[in-house]
Amino acid sequence: MQIAAGELLNRDFDPDHFFSKVDFLGHGASPVIEAVLSGKTDAGIVRACVLENAGLLKSGLVKVLDPKETTDFPCAVSTRLYPNWTLSTTPNTAPEVSRKVTAAVLEIKPLQNNLHWSVATDFTPIDDLFKGLEIGPFEYLRHFSFKRFMEAYWQYLVFAAIFIIGLILHGIRSEYLVNRRTHALTESLKRERKLRAESALVKSRLDKIQKVGLVGQMCSMIAHELKQPLGAAAAYCFALRRRMESGEVSAEMMEKGIERVDHQIQRASEVVNQVRSYAKGQRQRLTVDVGKTAEKILLDISASAPDTDLEFRKDSEELFVEANPIELEIILINLVKNAIEVVKDKSNGRVVVTLSAEGNTVCIKVEDNGEKLSDAEWKQISQLAMATTKHSGLGFGLSIVAGLAEDLGGRITFERIPSGGLSVFVRLPLAKEKS
Repeated sequence: MQIAAGELLNRDFDPDHFFSKVDFLGHGASPVIEAVLSGKTDAGIVRACVLENAGLLKSGLVKVLDPKETTDFPCAVSTRLYPNWTLSTTPNTAPEVSRKVTAAVLEIKPLQNNLHWSVATDFTPIDDLFKGLEIGPFEYLRHFSFKRFMEAYWQYLVFAAIFIIGLILHGIRSEYLVNRRTHALTESLKRERKLRAESALVKSRLDKIQKVGLVGQMCSMIAHELKQPLGAAAAYCFALRRRMESGEVSAEMMEKGIERVDHQIQRASEVVNQVRSYAKGQRQRLTVDVGKTAEKILLDISASAPDTDLEFRKDSEELFVEANPIELEIILINLVKNAIEVVKDKSNGRVVVTLSAEGNTVCIKVEDNGEKLSDAEWKQISQLAMATTKHSGLGFGLSIVAGLAEDLGGRITFERIPSGGLSVFVRLPLAKEKS
């Protein structure tokens, strides 16, 4: 029965519950065969070669279920072969008796179908069968015990423990790295916020200083613009007063003098109105002739710097940009005054202002022949950080020019002259239509 149960186990069936009922009819084969032939049972289990010796297979009354193919065994079998009748000796049997009995058994002639006694040297299949069915010496396998579980699966348990410990250590290490990285990021964010606050504070200070510089320049321009019409009006009034004192004034002359005074007052009023609108943020853009504006600025500046060779060039008579006249004048004044400041101590100081058309832009180039710039000075100018080449003053002229040029849709660039000096380029978009 155990051999048949082993075959069921090999086919992945549960041998303990495969049959609805199992009857043991003794060690003989005849009762088993009679039970199958009479229909009392569906199948029976007998030793190998019993059916062949009884001639039942030839008659076709019974058959071997799922016979195995064998080459060295003459009978049909449904299971693998195991040792049959086995003789053994007791510990008290004399060795000579055991030898004689063994020799006598081995000398018995083979029976039908070559059945004979032999020496069985390998009982491993029987052990495997008992172990698979968990019977006999392996009955304990049917009952769970912690000791048996540990003995059977200790390698896997050790591996699982190492794996779990590794996961725990990895989690601890990951948490440590995450905490350290989080702390570093937090500190970095704090530093970044601090730097942003400091940068905003510095920018605010720079903006205030630039505004102060811009206001100062505007005040100088306003004073200059107002000085001419007010001076002319004062001169006309003085002349009229002298004529009146001498009695040489006529009604026509008085009318003409008053008209001239009124005209100069209107000019002064226009300057004041323009400055007031600019201060209110009403930065009106007009189509301005850059050439005429530059000629006017250079004429005024040259009078205050007679020792500097100030030269003006332009390659076109019509160079117009859309800008606020005040802003354009501030750009030109800053560029030219910066250049004059650089070369004022040189005997051959020279400043060249060039206007040219470059595609859709007007290029204002101011070049001086000052001292050769060091790498530190060049870097400072290139970055427009406290950009200046002057030896005194606040030094925000180029920064103001850069801001105004950008606001007008242009840009400022620099070029270091190898022999000494600096070329400053301000490129502004050409006006689409000239007024």
